[in-house]
Amino acid sequence: MLMLRRNRVQAKGAFRYEEPRFVPWVYAFARLGSPVYDRWVEGIAGFQTRGVERLIEAYRRFYRREARLLIAFRHTAVHDAQVIFHLIARILPREARRRRQALGGLPHAHFLYGKGVTLWAGGGAAFLIPRIAGLPVVNRRADTRALANVRRYLTEGPYPIALAPEGQVTYHNHRLGPLETGSARLALWCLEDLERAGRSEEVLVLPVGLEYRFPRHPERLLERLIARIARIGGLRAPTSGPARERLLDLTEKLIDKIEAFYARFFPAPEGARGRACSAAPGLRERIERVCDAALRVPERFLRLRAEGELIDRVFTVRQRSWDFLFREDVPPAGEASPLERMLADRLADEAYLQLRHNELVDVLEYVQPDYIGPGASLNRLVEYALNLADVENRLMGGDVSSRYSPKGKQVRIRIGEPLEVRRLCSGAGPGPRSRAKAVLEALGDSLQELSREEQA
Repeated sequence: MLMLRRNRVQAKGAFRYEEPRFVPWVYAFARLGSPVYDRWVEGIAGFQTRGVERLIEAYRRFYRREARLLIAFRHTAVHDAQVIFHLIARILPREARRRRQALGGLPHAHFLYGKGVTLWAGGGAAFLIPRIAGLPVVNRRADTRALANVRRYLTEGPYPIALAPEGQVTYHNHRLGPLETGSARLALWCLEDLERAGRSEEVLVLPVGLEYRFPRHPERLLERLIARIARIGGLRAPTSGPARERLLDLTEKLIDKIEAFYARFFPAPEGARGRACSAAPGLRERIERVCDAALRVPERFLRLRAEGELIDRVFTVRQRSWDFLFREDVPPAGEASPLERMLADRLADEAYLQLRHNELVDVLEYVQPDYIGPGASLNRLVEYALNLADVENRLMGGDVSSRYSPKGKQVRIRIGEPLEVRRLCSGAGPGPRSRAKAVLEALGDSLQELSREEQA
């Protein structure tokens, strides 16, 4: 009798909360190794900064106990947190010395990170992040222990807090994703707790924009990406003509294949087919329908309702799948019978396969043809092509950790004017929702302005 192969994925115990702690030698190692890591692992060739004097002054105010500080940065790429770490640990002290302005404390921050980061980023990140006092959180799910810890660090932490208000990577330099209301709520919590304790510090939210550029022969990079997308996807695309038109042609052909795949092997249930559809849907509408079809596969398996926006559904599927992969009821190694162990692994294997559909939507949602409208810059075209290449990566079983990222990138860091939360609240209507809305709108306006495209 032919035996089936073993499962690809093994069930593990529940996520263990990693208590943040600061280990000086780990921080020193990360700080010293940052330039090498940036260049040879992340492919970042250089940094350009604007407004660093605002960051210096914000840190000086923090260490003089005049203000608590939240650094809110755009999340345009997977390596954004590393870029912000380099900004704070390397660029900030260097520029402060050049201006002969003492910071008054260590150039560091508590980074908020999703628990899943330590899964796809690997063992090195899982070791390092908690030891430089990173604060774990769970997106879209109440975690009382994590939230209580974050709230305590907002007012008592020895360093400022750094977070990405968009909640996850958005893959666009110049288009801001929806901001998580939790980012505004953190600032309000901090202000409330300070006032309750009779402390007069201001709460500052410092917006930071990030832009990745490909200055070394971007036209050659774009042509290589177009050829790569066509080759991997088995797609016939025009070999001449404007790059924008060829990219849109590749997008249509790739969506044709994905539509056919889901229609053949994962047809929608009868109840999901009766929605009104336009006779000739546009390309973006087709992309959204494919995302919906792909998400319905794990939602059916996980017994979830298709509720909310696409991004909300992506988070829900991810968290529920992790419940099957990381289980509190899985006995330790050696205590379960072979059958019990195999059944637990089998369920984990099923959840892993469901996550492949989720990973596809995680990037396909950001393939937005209007981002490369007529006259789009070469850098925008490269951004779009990278997203299209990542769609193929996800279809082949990859995830964000296997996304192709060209070497030689330049990072432009723009630091905006700090937002004073108390002043924003004083101009808002009554009630916490009005105050949160005021903070979120001001932050969104600032980040969008910092993301505005400029000439090279």
